[in-house]
Amino acid sequence: MPRTALVLACLVLGGCASDPLQPAWPALALQDTVAEVPLDSSPLVIDAAGSGAVSAAAPLAPEPEVGHMTFLVGQRKLREGDADDVGIDDPLVYGFEVDSYHASSGDGFEFGFSYSSKDNHFQGTSVEATFMDLYGGYRHTFRADQDGIHPYVGLGIDFLNGDIDVGPVSADDDAWGAYVRAGLNFQFESDVRLGLDYRHVFSSLRIEGESFDGDFDQLALTLGFPF
Repeated sequence: MPRTALVLACLVLGGCASDPLQPAWPALALQDTVAEVPLDSSPLVIDAAGSGAVSAAAPLAPEPEVGHMTFLVGQRKLREGDADDVGIDDPLVYGFEVDSYHASSGDGFEFGFSYSSKDNHFQGTSVEATFMDLYGGYRHTFRADQDGIHPYVGLGIDFLNGDIDVGPVSADDDAWGAYVRAGLNFQFESDVRLGLDYRHVFSSLRIEGESFDGDFDQLALTLGFPF
């Protein structure tokens, strides 16, 4: 009997020495379970309860943005001076602009184009003034994450072109300037917006070598469509 036990012990020890990575008794081996994790870009979340479970968290959704294409029609008032002297200081204005902002913060941008023209007769001579400007800058929309009324303010850079015709003589000039604005939009169904907009431009032109005050106040009705 002792000899039989000795033989069995030698067999067990020989098996361990031949393959040390394998357990001597397969029935007592521990089975490790590895969770399969999908190979995607989603962040991994480990169960805080200690179960060891690993899952893929839902990806963060990008912050929604709100954008509009807006048409404007209104009137400008040029500062008193040369334009007022010859009766071309209050031209009609037409414009188109695009704006976009974050739905949560209300911060965004705007850029647009406007055109205005006015003609008159001064001391028997035909006088016509045409102004075109490109502008763009920062806009902040209040109550951006709510429906209804949306006040906003903005500021930026303006590029102004002025063309003055006095009889057969025509002269024009370009100038950089700045603007500030404030407005109010009323939201309807499908996010169509009707509003009132005020913009002031600081600029100065030189027509035929003479300084021409390009500052103006502008009040316009607006109609915006989402995109």
